[in-house]
Amino acid sequence: MTNEDQLLAQANDTILKRRSETHQSELSDATGALNEVLGRIGQRIKAQESEDGRIRYANSKPTDPNAEVKRRLTSLLKHIGRRYEHCTLDNYDAKSEKQREVLGTVRIYVGRLESQIASGNGLVLFGPPGTGKDHLLIGAAREAVSLGFAVLWCNAQDLFGALRDAIDADLPESKVLAEYTAPSVLVLSDPVPQFGRLTEYQANMLWRIVDRRYRDCKPTWMSLNVKSGGEAGEKLGTSLVDRLRDGATYAFCDWPSYRKVSDSTAR
Repeated sequence: MTNEDQLLAQANDTILKRRSETHQSELSDATGALNEVLGRIGQRIKAQESEDGRIRYANSKPTDPNAEVKRRLTSLLKHIGRRYEHCTLDNYDAKSEKQREVLGTVRIYVGRLESQIASGNGLVLFGPPGTGKDHLLIGAAREAVSLGFAVLWCNAQDLFGALRDAIDADLPESKVLAEYTAPSVLVLSDPVPQFGRLTEYQANMLWRIVDRRYRDCKPTWMSLNVKSGGEAGEKLGTSLVDRLRDGATYAFCDWPSYRKVSDSTAR
């Protein structure tokens, strides 16, 4: 190899070496920049996770039990209306022996309320109109709310009206029924029609509510303006009444109506 060839080879090696050094330097700079970006992203992720954790913790904090009881009681009273809003077991006017016996039966049920509700055991009061069945059920409902249970009171005719409105609004039946199957306790005031029987649609929807709750072991409390369990089965359907009766506390309110005309009424 001539001197010229040697010099050319050395020059070429020098060029290649410098290119390699330049490449390594550029690669190192690029790697450093990438690591810096990744570090910033990691810091942002940690900050977001920390913030999300604080939000989840805040949302998971238990609410004030007393505030929740008050909210549920307010909701219950809103549904039952002013006439019944002061009804309790303590202010039920039990004058006769039969009335005291039924009141005692309800008190026994309420005394074991947590286990009764956990077992899905209902409370059914039947008898002539005006005997205070709803008063007793509302008094029991107050006790359930005070223990933290979600209770929905509903006039059965209003229930049927809501179902009709749902049809007009083209709402899914499942969404409508969920309002009545979700609460720990559902209190239904007299679903028995004054004349005749329930329509096929009313009977079917009522059965679906009671059956769903029965399968979920959620008690249904009900007042019935009937003279006997046989009449209840005839008016509402034996299958529905059979589910209501299973494990339930039953009481026959057989005495004259509390409702009276005013003493000042002209005769």
